[in-house]
Amino acid sequence: MSISLIIQLLEKLLLLQKSLSKLAVHKTDIIKAGDVQALSSLMKEEQNHLQAIKQIESSLISQVKKVIQPSVSSQLTLTNLVDMVNGPEKQVMKGLQSELEEQMLILKNQNELNQELLHQSLQFINLSLDLLLPEIDSYNYESSDGVDTKPQSNRSLFDSKA
Repeated sequence: MSISLIIQLLEKLLLLQKSLSKLAVHKTDIIKAGDVQALSSLMKEEQNHLQAIKQIESSLISQVKKVIQPSVSSQLTLTNLVDMVNGPEKQVMKGLQSELEEQMLILKNQNELNQELLHQSLQFINLSLDLLLPEIDSYNYESSDGVDTKPQSNRSLFDSKA
């Protein structure tokens, strides 16, 4: 039976998930430092990890379809597979399942933190831009006869005539 191959694929998947979690922690440090170039290269590395995970998952699904009963094949879950396996492989698969769940939870929490940090960074940038370049109110540029004059598009922050 190909249960040993499924276990190997689950172990590879677990290693990739752990590596992806480490990248997410590293991403938090990069976001805090504000290093856009490092963030870009890290995101490329994450994409490579995600592609490898997808490949392993597709291999895993095809192996599981070979092992699992046709009546249960519509519900391809790791839990269903663990329930069908007997012997020492069942304990190994249960352990791998719990470790995968734990890693996915860690990754989810880290990604939520990173998303919040990015959101706060964008808010800070928008606030800084609003402070440096405030909106020009149209009533400041009305002449005394009520005709609007267009504000200059190339305005400076400093009055050079002063």
